[in-house]
Amino acid sequence: MKRTFIIALCAFVLGGCASDDRTPLVVYSPHGKEMLTEYESLFEAAHPEVNVQWIDMGGQDAYDRIRTEKANPAASIWWGGDGPTFNRAAAEGLLAPYLPSWSNAMPEGTFSQDQFWYATYLTPEVIMFNSRTVSAPPMDWDDLLQPEWNDKII
Repeated sequence: MKRTFIIALCAFVLGGCASDDRTPLVVYSPHGKEMLTEYESLFEAAHPEVNVQWIDMGGQDAYDRIRTEKANPAASIWWGGDGPTFNRAAAEGLLAPYLPSWSNAMPEGTFSQDQFWYATYLTPEVIMFNSRTVSAPPMDWDDLLQPEWNDKII
């Protein structure tokens, strides 16, 4: 009985050591587990030879990590962030140009001219205010840093 248990235990442990022969695709992204899991399933179904490995982190964290890893990159793709951060990363030599087959369908302003990044969606960023109670509204994001707006921003 003891011998059977030891053999079963060894088989279980060694079974966990099986290698994955698929090509790893490491993606840094701030999009969250639910969304990333869905994309992983769809991508791996279309490309069974690829093993998608997500590292879920904020856009700034991804940028910082990519800067740190510049000499020895760990990520294959950085998916998610804003245009100014991607432009800064491109200027620092952190991104490689890429020309996807669908690039000619991208509207002007949704990609970098040097092919370093392409927007996957546009997020409107707005400042809303009640015109009945605010006579001099903030006109820029920096205006919100003024003391008059302390404790008035939701």
